[in-house]
Amino acid sequence: MVLSPSYIRDFALTTAALALGFSPAGAVLRDDRLNLADVETRERGYYETLIDAGRSPGAPAEPHGEAPRDPFQYGELAFAVDDLREYALKPNLRTTHLGATWTTNALGMRDRAYAAVKPVGTVRIALVGDSIGSGWGVDDSQGFEELTEQTLDSRSKAAGGQGVEVLNFSVPGHAPGQRWEDFRRVGWSLSPDLLIYEATPADLSWDERRLRALLPRGLGWDAPQYRDALTSAGATPGGDAKSYARLLKPNRWQILENVYRTMVNECRAHGVPTVWILIPRVGRDVEDAERDKLIGLARRAGFAATVDLSDVFEGLDPNDLAIAPDDFHPNTKGHARLAGRLESALTAHPEWLRTGAETEVRSR
Repeated sequence: MVLSPSYIRDFALTTAALALGFSPAGAVLRDDRLNLADVETRERGYYETLIDAGRSPGAPAEPHGEAPRDPFQYGELAFAVDDLREYALKPNLRTTHLGATWTTNALGMRDRAYAAVKPVGTVRIALVGDSIGSGWGVDDSQGFEELTEQTLDSRSKAAGGQGVEVLNFSVPGHAPGQRWEDFRRVGWSLSPDLLIYEATPADLSWDERRLRALLPRGLGWDAPQYRDALTSAGATPGGDAKSYARLLKPNRWQILENVYRTMVNECRAHGVPTVWILIPRVGRDVEDAERDKLIGLARRAGFAATVDLSDVFEGLDPNDLAIAPDDFHPNTKGHARLAGRLESALTAHPEWLRTGAETEVRSR
């Protein structure tokens, strides 16, 4: 699948305009049903430049399959790291981005500060997700993570129950395996009782695309979330981005399943149950067969439960739910809908909201 230079140029210009707070005149969100190949084509450029507000004006886009010549320039929100994450969110940041307040805590999470030691009588939920999970384009208090935390905590305390904290480890632009690498560096020290992994249909191919750039730099080879899939694909050190693209693209599903299995196995080792939730992008419907395949992969990988929220925006005007006319990220209305559905899913299973490693989450 090859993108034309004109498509890449137009997509890059649109993305740059959105990063600066502008919306192309007359742009309309598509509301047709897409398969995963369509999703990959349309969103490859968007995701890979998601927080790249610092790229030099007029810098050429990279041809499909080639590693970037000019590494990701992280803009005001993140800084470069010399590991497979490529970048991390800046800690203790207070700024305005895309017209929305953006604040990070001392650990570089887009969230409020939490005690290093979990308070007694408190359930801690870890959210591992992408730009939607981080609340891209909405104010600090308006993402579905914080809305869910506020509602669950107030309801539980009003009923004489435990406090509830939802810690947001989501990072915009990271592939699933990169998100997991980011979480494992600090997440376990905060003693979560439940882990929620936020997936979107773009999970497929995301790690494969990033590995094309990482592997030539010697990154990712020993990462448990990639190691087995790389061996199965026949990938060895010494190749370039094009050769790795040829090896890895046919193994996209296996790479993603390897990432998912690693998450599940590490959570089991810590006695923490895992819930996989499928979040849609506004105006980006996916065929039922493709959605079912993703859910089946998550179940096969061993997640204790899967929650399908892919219909949360169904039948609604996407232009009323997105942060901009040509951007699939939900606005405050969209996040409120996501929070309502997630709250319902969690409260329907009170066993998910108990402290202690003995908690059992039954598959749905």
